[in-house]
Amino acid sequence: MLLSQIPCTQGSASQTTMQRMVKRMTRYYVLGEREQVVSDLHRACMQLGYSHKKHDGFTFNISTTDRRNMDLVFKVTLLDLDGLLLDFRLSKGDGIEFKKCFMKLKNQLDYLICHSREPPMFSQSHQHS
Repeated sequence: MLLSQIPCTQGSASQTTMQRMVKRMTRYYVLGEREQVVSDLHRACMQLGYSHKKHDGFTFNISTTDRRNMDLVFKVTLLDLDGLLLDFRLSKGDGIEFKKCFMKLKNQLDYLICHSREPPMFSQSHQHS
């Protein structure tokens, strides 16, 4: 499923699954423990007035309405891939409006975001070498 969303070019064949996955603009690595990230995501949703429902351990449905009063629903999954990766996917609604909501959440959680080009676990393992 993931590979179907990434255009295949000559250069992408040599990339790892991790490199292709991180390339999406609606994902980012976060610092901290899983439970703290979940708590901070919950707080950010509350502050922005987004409804949210936790499914299994680390998957959430977030819903709101866009500027035209249309439903906007997206899924957020916290993945453990060489570090904690927050993955946002549009489920229902306008893509531009989703991106605006994503950016608001991202700004709320900016203090958690790993701003280096490498996943947190990867960069930590190379610092000790």
